[in-house]
Amino acid sequence: MSHRLLCGFLIWVAAAPNSFGQTAAAQSDPDWVAHYQAQVQPLLKTKCFACHSGLKQQAGLRLDSRAYMQTGGDSGSAIEGAEASLLMQRVTAQDDTRMPPPTEGSALTSDEIAKLAGWLRAGAVAPADEVPLIPEQHWAFQPIDTDSALAKAADAGAVAQQAGQSTHPIDALVSKQRLARTLPAARPVERHRLLRRLYLDLIGLLPTPEQVADARPVEEIVDELLATPLYGQRWGRHWMDIWRYTDWYGLGDQLRNSQKHLWHWRDWIVDSLNADKGYDRMILEMLAGDELAPEDQQAIAGTGFLARNYYLFNRTTWLDDTIEHTGKAFLGLTLNCCKCHDHKYDPLTQQDYYNFRAIFEPHQVRLDPLPGTADLELDGLPRVFDDHLDAKTYLHRRGDPAQPDSETSIQPQIPAHFGSAQLTIRSVDLPLAAYAPGTRQEVRHTHMLAARARRQQAEQQVAQARAALAEQASDSPEAVQQASAVTIAAARLAVCDQALISLQATIAADDVRFGLIASDSNALRQAAREQLRLQLAEAQLQLLEAGDKEDQKKAASHKIEQLQQQLADEQSLEQHFLSLKVSRKALETPEHTDRDYPADYSPISTGRRLALARWIASPENPLTARVAVNHIWLRHFGQPLVENVFDFGLRTQPPAQLELLDYLSAQFMQSGWSVKSLHRLLVTSQLYALGDEHYSRDSAAQTADSSNIYWWRGNVRRMEAQVVRDNLLYLAGQLDTSLGGPPQPLGPDSRRRSLYLKHSLDDRDLFLSMFDDADLLQCYRRSESIVPQQALALANSRLSMEMSVHIAKQITDRLETSEVRLADSSEYEFGDNAPNHCLATVAADASQQFVDRAFWTILGRPASSGEAQLALQFIQAFCHQSDGESSSDAVQRAQIRLVHSLLNHNDFIAIR
Repeated sequence: MSHRLLCGFLIWVAAAPNSFGQTAAAQSDPDWVAHYQAQVQPLLKTKCFACHSGLKQQAGLRLDSRAYMQTGGDSGSAIEGAEASLLMQRVTAQDDTRMPPPTEGSALTSDEIAKLAGWLRAGAVAPADEVPLIPEQHWAFQPIDTDSALAKAADAGAVAQQAGQSTHPIDALVSKQRLARTLPAARPVERHRLLRRLYLDLIGLLPTPEQVADARPVEEIVDELLATPLYGQRWGRHWMDIWRYTDWYGLGDQLRNSQKHLWHWRDWIVDSLNADKGYDRMILEMLAGDELAPEDQQAIAGTGFLARNYYLFNRTTWLDDTIEHTGKAFLGLTLNCCKCHDHKYDPLTQQDYYNFRAIFEPHQVRLDPLPGTADLELDGLPRVFDDHLDAKTYLHRRGDPAQPDSETSIQPQIPAHFGSAQLTIRSVDLPLAAYAPGTRQEVRHTHMLAARARRQQAEQQVAQARAALAEQASDSPEAVQQASAVTIAAARLAVCDQALISLQATIAADDVRFGLIASDSNALRQAAREQLRLQLAEAQLQLLEAGDKEDQKKAASHKIEQLQQQLADEQSLEQHFLSLKVSRKALETPEHTDRDYPADYSPISTGRRLALARWIASPENPLTARVAVNHIWLRHFGQPLVENVFDFGLRTQPPAQLELLDYLSAQFMQSGWSVKSLHRLLVTSQLYALGDEHYSRDSAAQTADSSNIYWWRGNVRRMEAQVVRDNLLYLAGQLDTSLGGPPQPLGPDSRRRSLYLKHSLDDRDLFLSMFDDADLLQCYRRSESIVPQQALALANSRLSMEMSVHIAKQITDRLETSEVRLADSSEYEFGDNAPNHCLATVAADASQQFVDRAFWTILGRPASSGEAQLALQFIQAFCHQSDGESSSDAVQRAQIRLVHSLLNHNDFIAIR
């Protein structure tokens, strides 16, 4: 606090009446109660609660209720004496007694001091029923009582039945809240809007006019959509947001972030959703698939969640990301806030943070071979494994890795607040194939095939070189050059021959080393000999290829001499043996190379991550199901039940629909954590079908609940970036909906679904960026901006303009084959000045049908009579200005322009 500020404050205090002991009437002044709740309490919460509340009571003092303030701590009452109170002394102090301490936060501003002082002078009034903070009683930390949650839904359903309302549990629970506030529900949307909403929500693609005309029960259509692989692609992108998917990026070829071939994790997400793998099982596989099922490559692919956090330059940064986003994604806890000090709002200590880090301390990342590919640059499975089993975790003073605290005991545990569920950690004995991937038969077979293919290619090169030599005159300069080429080609063939021999010997030696066959004392020595001979052949090839480059010749000659000496030393041959190396461990530091790491790994895993995953995925965990349900609800209804989707801590108030959240969470777990069952439950409710009531913004309901927290209406949403792009391609018949595979290069010619486009800090699609694409660092909830660039992207982008051509043709082609009669506007009127050279040659009803289908195809609704009339007049006017062009060509171009206009209509990108 500056000297000027302090002087001003003291002058203000001296001039103010000393009115701490006011009358009861003054003390109960509702204005000061409101001031306390709106101004003082949030200030104390931000500045003081971290050290003086139910979380912690330094000096025995709590400030989370007036009663506690009056009682005070070790130094007595905190508020007795108003302006002269201990509280005011501490917040205005200029020495090291100032609160909050400089190391914990900034000083109160003059405005904040004035708010606090005014409240104290008025008698420090507070609500009579004020309840202090009790962390253990926080709503999100309460176990989900499944029986109670289901019973409340049943009771609400019984009441709804008596009232003649929907007994669907979601409708019944929401109606209970609405009726208590006399909020009327909006009308349901028309069936065609509901089906459009369903298709976009469940598979991310617009329904065709024929699908909109589907008269089957909605439940059947929902089941059909959930059964298509398109569902996994649509919802895979949602979870990729939450779990921070990004392809690898770095500088040039240097991998600095994430992992190469991380797309296997993306495909695991899509496949898991399509198979309706339980959400609890997905958590187990993402955090500990390698410990849960060490020989199941599909389960291990889930550990891409952890591999994605890899960062080359700083292990602490890597683990910080792992801790933060494991906490946010699965638990709704901001563990990152207690890295440098105890959490200021939640019952999480700094030691909790490092205990949590200890769970992940041993793990590293590697790239494992996959059948059919020996080159890890072409393909491989990114995964985690425990490497440094004895790695110590130290608390970092003030979060600084350069200041480790070696005196504080750190153990792998979850936060002490959840002490009743502390981890039971058991180490995992891994099978041979897991820790020595070079022993897998399919991997050996792949490497053998690759070695033979290289030898065959080298043999062909020798034959080609000899044939070229035969065509040259024996004494020509070209013959001398070609003879050298024959020599080099033969040396390459010798390398390939020796590589095959070395590979066979290495496999045989590994069988002995790992006890797969009877012991053979000579096997390792023979393999080492063949490996040295391979290195010798490679050095001899280098000598030949060096030509007249003396430095390279010298280095190759020196290498040859060393290898010959090693081969001659029979006694120490075995020490040169190297097992077959088929995987690649991610570098721990930029100074390391792949040669610094062995071919096989620890045969034991700590089991720490598996214990953590089992706790997170336990039905007894109060947070996991609530957090997941909230994410899924958000993406169906446009806003979440709990506003802060990644922070369910003490700062987050209980949602207005807590009974509904707990019912859905209980039902989710009872269904075996089936995400598809949860989708089905949500979208078959009447609540899901409510309209947005845009025509009555001045209604009483809008006034009473403008934020729609009691769900009296639907929410209009905009298509996400990927859905916009995908549907431009889909309507044009250009979208490739095939599943899986490596990321696709960016550019206007790509036709894959958008989740398959390369997505990293270095590579992002510009069109998607216009529509609030996923943030690579964290995207628990996408923003939804409205900026001019979005309109420009739909109006001027190559994608939009090219797809307009294809969409117009698709509409025309479908008109020739469709048997579905579309609902149209009541009357179409043609202008009196319709140019004869255009519409005289094209039947008016054909243009009308095109307009009808264009509206249904692109906007998912019929054109109004006014819209249809304008569209037809546009076609006429366009033809009128197309002199010198055939009437059919003019109409075709007019149709393309009409389609392009509809793609720029708000109803195209809006989900109503």
